[in-house]
Amino acid sequence: MTPTTVAIHVGAVISCFGRTYCVKKFVSANEVLASDVLAGQDQVLKVSEITESYGKAAAQAGEQIDLAAIPEEDWKIAIERYNAIAPLIGMPSRTEAHVKEVADGLLVSVPTLYRWLARVERHGSVTCLLRKRRFDAGGKRLDPRVEEIIEKAIRSDYLTELKKSPTAVTRVIETRCKNEGLPAPSKVAVMARIEEILPEEQAAKREGRNAALDFRSIRGSMPGADTLNAVWQIDHTPADVILVDEQDRIPIGKPWITLAIDVFSRMVVGWYISFDPPGALATGLCISNAILPKDGMLGRLGVDFPWICQSKPAVIQADNAKEFHGEMLQEAAQEHGFNMKFRKLKKPNYGAHIERLFGTFAERIHELDGTTFSNTAQKGEYKSEKNATMTLVEFERWFANLILGEYHHKKHSALGVSPIQRYEEGLYGNDEVPGLGVIRVASNPDKLRIDFMPLLRRTIQTYGVVSDFIFYHDPVLDKWIGAPEPGNKRKAREFIFRYDPRDISYLFFWDPQIREYFRIPYRNTAYPRISTWELKAIKSFLKDRGIKLENEEQIFRARNEMMRIEEQSRCDTHNRRGAGQSTTAPRKKRMAKERDRLHKAMPPMPLPSDRIDSPSSDSAKAVVDDFSHLTPFEER
Repeated sequence: MTPTTVAIHVGAVISCFGRTYCVKKFVSANEVLASDVLAGQDQVLKVSEITESYGKAAAQAGEQIDLAAIPEEDWKIAIERYNAIAPLIGMPSRTEAHVKEVADGLLVSVPTLYRWLARVERHGSVTCLLRKRRFDAGGKRLDPRVEEIIEKAIRSDYLTELKKSPTAVTRVIETRCKNEGLPAPSKVAVMARIEEILPEEQAAKREGRNAALDFRSIRGSMPGADTLNAVWQIDHTPADVILVDEQDRIPIGKPWITLAIDVFSRMVVGWYISFDPPGALATGLCISNAILPKDGMLGRLGVDFPWICQSKPAVIQADNAKEFHGEMLQEAAQEHGFNMKFRKLKKPNYGAHIERLFGTFAERIHELDGTTFSNTAQKGEYKSEKNATMTLVEFERWFANLILGEYHHKKHSALGVSPIQRYEEGLYGNDEVPGLGVIRVASNPDKLRIDFMPLLRRTIQTYGVVSDFIFYHDPVLDKWIGAPEPGNKRKAREFIFRYDPRDISYLFFWDPQIREYFRIPYRNTAYPRISTWELKAIKSFLKDRGIKLENEEQIFRARNEMMRIEEQSRCDTHNRRGAGQSTTAPRKKRMAKERDRLHKAMPPMPLPSDRIDSPSSDSAKAVVDDFSHLTPFEER
């Protein structure tokens, strides 16, 4: 199993593009001096290079698992184990007594606990603790009469306030089996039966109800933000500025900013800016951007300031908005080695750090042409749309310079130093405080991005799969046509597909046998890329005109007609401008158009298993609907 996290610290042995290195020291927050183990030579390695190397190794290994494919019961057990073991990971004063205490709490042997610890320290994921399924899983190999004796003994002697040890219970079972003339089971078999009981039930029966509650609380407690990357905060806000579209420079509306900060240093670790409404997508993209190296993002924006943040946090704290509570976010966070925590209701101080930072940035945004200010009183007679000049790309570039070139280097009133200095102190330490000395990087960037994407479950038919009337196909699906659900031959098997809402021209298919993702394109590859928001607008367009959506050809023919009408509207707009007439095209429509243009300009997410040979597409059927009477649409 490929690890999801690589811990980089002094003394760590790491791999980089096929060579093994031992880290000697941090040269900077994003570079380390490492010694080539075989050649004996020192070399400066970028953290981004290390991340890229592990990502390529993970892709070649081809060993992945989609979180949605894990049975709920197995995931719950793995989480129980992970949360109990987590305090032992990296504990400098860890003793066998500490390990035995956790082992007893989980009702496993000390050697088993040490094996689990080794797995977690190597792989850094929850899935490494999943129960291994035997071919005879679900069947009991002991005599049914022995099973009955074991079950009664566990209930009468183990799950009591007397708190007998597993060894003592095994002796009781041996005696009862001897009296019945039955072969006695091994202690391993007894431990396996005890392990099937949920830890909460064990604690409740052996320690009492309050102890069971305390058991859960301790494992789930949130650490304080007293070290680097201990707690991040994430939130959304609309930017108080009207932006213009790239093509005609016409005002279209305000963008949304999703921002993540490290509470200890106040560094901005990641952001996502778009016209997309707040949701799980923006949250997932912001988290991925925060964790991964920033080289590509800085190159795209043309910004030359350092952005040294590239690590995983212990906790990400968010408010109680619904977009933060999805199972996808929770499970992806747990799998990649951090926790999602939610601020208490009616406790605004829990998000005070990021709220104050939003306020600081709002003051600077109010200095831009096209600002809407915070309220109408501040705005006065100012004409925001008339003065708007900046596109989304230009605004993000301005925002990057504000954060990376100014905010990170300016003395913070609460810290007494700049955020970037505080970050470096948190990593390296100073004369007063020891530094963390370690950063936890993602070893598989592609898996990180995909795990935060929304998912679909679909059966596979002869035509491939269909979602929202749109057909997708690739030969990699063919072997699964008509596959039954494991253990239930009467039910068709549902497979896991993930997708990027900004571009639904393909799905990501997780092959449960090969354990890899594959990109599945439109069955008709001649169709253009569209987003979920554009599809929603097309559906609304057809519904408002009394046209029942029945096939994918309607979707794309309607879209073509909309584009034709929009082009005609653009020509009319230019003509009216030339005649000195007013132009008042709906702003929502302009925003939707610009948003879709930006999505189409986005390159598809790289995937190691991308297939070069795409199947020949079926020729589109003739469409019987006549769209000549349709008029321009507005997004709802």
